[in-house]
Amino acid sequence: MNLTQDQRTSTCSQIAKYLEELRQLTGKQIEGVNGTLVRVGCYYSRWGGPFKTEKDFNHFMAPNAQQYPGHTHSIHFAHGDLSPRNILVNEDGDITAVLDWEWAGWFPECWDVVRMFTDLPSKKQMPEYAKHLRSALSNQYEREFLAMVHVLKLEPPDPRWKTIHPATPAN
Repeated sequence: MNLTQDQRTSTCSQIAKYLEELRQLTGKQIEGVNGTLVRVGCYYSRWGGPFKTEKDFNHFMAPNAQQYPGHTHSIHFAHGDLSPRNILVNEDGDITAVLDWEWAGWFPECWDVVRMFTDLPSKKQMPEYAKHLRSALSNQYEREFLAMVHVLKLEPPDPRWKTIHPATPAN
């Protein structure tokens, strides 16, 4: 679907509003929807938790990292995989559905934003998506995103993790 610049901007603004709505739901610890394990990872996944603190959660994700996304975020409900492949829009760019909720749970408030920026579609697939999204989100959680990139580069995939979104060669 080819959206205009204005429609892309509008779609990203709608995503930002959905995130605000999700953040209205608060939790006490990092856990799955019903107090169960959480599924984490970007290109590999594993299950863990519940985690009493964000520090415990960060250590689970990357035990040897020197830099983490933070330890003091409040806990909110998050989709966990809010990427374009899970967002349906109509021909006007209006969001009609959000799919794929199996990664949802209670996470640090920055989780959905950081996850969205570590799993962006290619520029060929969605030109300027990252630019529109950054604008709509007012560069929220930039520090946390940079720390997560560090964590993802530092840690080799754990052999117990399974591939979820295999990387495709860039064209």
